[in-house]
Amino acid sequence: MVQWPSEDRTGADGRRSRRVVFNYYTRKVWVDKERFVPMRENRYAKSGRLLKTTEVKAVSFRQGRWVADHVVFKDALKSGSGTEFALDSISFNVAIPDYVFSKASLRK
Repeated sequence: MVQWPSEDRTGADGRRSRRVVFNYYTRKVWVDKERFVPMRENRYAKSGRLLKTTEVKAVSFRQGRWVADHVVFKDALKSGSGTEFALDSISFNVAIPDYVFSKASLRK
C-alpha cells in the first residue's frame, strides 16, 4: 500500500480535511513497451519548468525480471553530472525474519 504525504487543513466552516501533497505537479515517463521498464522520467513544477530528470542507461534480465542496472538522476536547476546509481547484485524473494519488523528493531 502506498501512503501519500498529506497535510491537515481547517476550512472556513471549521471542518478539518486532509489534502494530499505532491512534490511534482507533472511527471512524464517513457516506458520500454517490450520489457515494461521505465527508461526516462521528467518531473515538472506547476509552472511547467523542468525540475528533475531520471534516465536508465542500462537494464539486464536477472532472476526472471528486467532490472535497471545503471540510472542517472539529475536536478535540472543545478549544474553538474547528477547522481549515478549502479547495481552490482540483487536478490529477490529473500526470506526476512519477523524480528526485523519488531518495534525494538525499528527503533535502532
